[in-house]
Amino acid sequence: MQIEIRQLADQDFEGLCTLITSTYSDTPIAMRFQSMPTKEELLELFKKKREYVKEGKAVDVVAVKKDSRYGKICGECEIVIEKEAGVGAVGIIVERQCRRKGIGSKLLKHATVAAKSLGVSKLVAEVDKRNTQALSFFESNLFKPLQSKAETTIIYTKNI
Repeated sequence: MQIEIRQLADQDFEGLCTLITSTYSDTPIAMRFQSMPTKEELLELFKKKREYVKEGKAVDVVAVKKDSRYGKICGECEIVIEKEAGVGAVGIIVERQCRRKGIGSKLLKHATVAAKSLGVSKLVAEVDKRNTQALSFFESNLFKPLQSKAETTIIYTKNI
């Protein structure tokens, strides 16, 4: 499977909607929606993502399968930036059938380089304790767990 990692673009709305709705049941808490998001909620989210990227408040990259006719988004990594603190909050989703193939790590690496160029020196990820795949992912990408006060999440950090 050939994958292209690139910045989220205006034409990616439908592909991102498909990715989010297909992976929602895996990580509903991480996505911070009360229930399966509507198309209108996804449009608002997409607009906010694009606005944050344009303003330098976030980095947002997608993984696109090149072996499909039109290219299909199979993963996304967003880093929302707190410029004053030099910290970036990481969010990442990968389509089920594309997991454990290195796509998430490629997304994270690409987004990290872009975030570092915007002044980020530390990454933070809040992970649901029940999401064992995500816990393993962040640990294998050299994030360190912090003592978490919340019963349901673990905070991971990484200096870049």
